[in-house]
Amino acid sequence: GKTTVLKTITLALTDATNGTCACTFPSGTWTTAGTFEGEIEYTTSGGGIQTVQDFVKFRVRDDFD
Repeated sequence: GKTTVLKTITLALTDATNGTCACTFPSGTWTTAGTFEGEIEYTTSGGGIQTVQDFVKFRVRDDFD
């Protein structure tokens, strides 16, 4: 199927020793309920770019309001 990029989001490294990072999803990132996949790429200290092998899945539901 066709791949569509919804957003590119920069994460902040919060604990380098344990490989932990965090982000805040900007308003409008999720426009509909559904299951989405994301890819994580990171830049090494030497400037190289690596891609994490497994996709990250996001299950987004409608709001209860």
